[in-house]
Amino acid sequence: LSELTTYNITRTPENWMGFLDTASRIYKYPFNEQVLIHAQKPNATACASIEIWNKKMHRWVNRGSTGIALIDDTGTKLKLKYVFDIADTHPGRDGRMPFLWEMKPEYKNEILNHLANTYDLVETESSLPNVLQAIAAASARDAADDYFDDFRHSVSGSFLEDLDELNLQVRFRELLTSSIQYTLLRRCGFDPDEYMNAESFLYIAEFDTLATVSQLGFATNETVRPILVDIGREIRSIERENYRQN
Repeated sequence: LSELTTYNITRTPENWMGFLDTASRIYKYPFNEQVLIHAQKPNATACASIEIWNKKMHRWVNRGSTGIALIDDTGTKLKLKYVFDIADTHPGRDGRMPFLWEMKPEYKNEILNHLANTYDLVETESSLPNVLQAIAAASARDAADDYFDDFRHSVSGSFLEDLDELNLQVRFRELLTSSIQYTLLRRCGFDPDEYMNAESFLYIAEFDTLATVSQLGFATNETVRPILVDIGREIRSIERENYRQN
């Protein structure tokens, strides 16, 4: 299932954007687990093991719910582990909700200023979506340099194999940039279709092997995760301050 889904998500730009929709919500999971969650429950919003739901969150998994199987490679042999989406749980006594942050309109100016300061933007862009795209582009430039060497060695047997290094760099950097931009916009509540389209992922079908897709997915996830974690942390800080004031 993992292999089939990995092949399928880059067959078309629409498939890749559909995967990024899922990945934007479960950005704390690594790429290989995002793939399996997307394959089994693409609308998942918050996943955890039954132990975490029961003991930490005091929530109970609904009778008849099917767990999302993930590969556990922490031991000497591969085995399966299971997580459940919050939609398949209900609160028990003292049941808690996980913190699923939302970019509310009243937060946007504070987040805009926070991002401008955090990422040393010379001038604050006209809107939060523009700032997110600028941060994505800058982060992708740095990440492309960090991850390109591993990517270059992964193209054997793929459609990309016969391209020279310059064209490989262009494809990797452009797709990484677009993927990070799409993920940031989607998770922050903006419609990516208003800022980009399928042409932003023009070369995605050329990533047609497990190795090339995994390199792109890993680089995207590793780059976008700290940005979204930072935004979520800032929103939680804003909400706590609002709560204290009220």
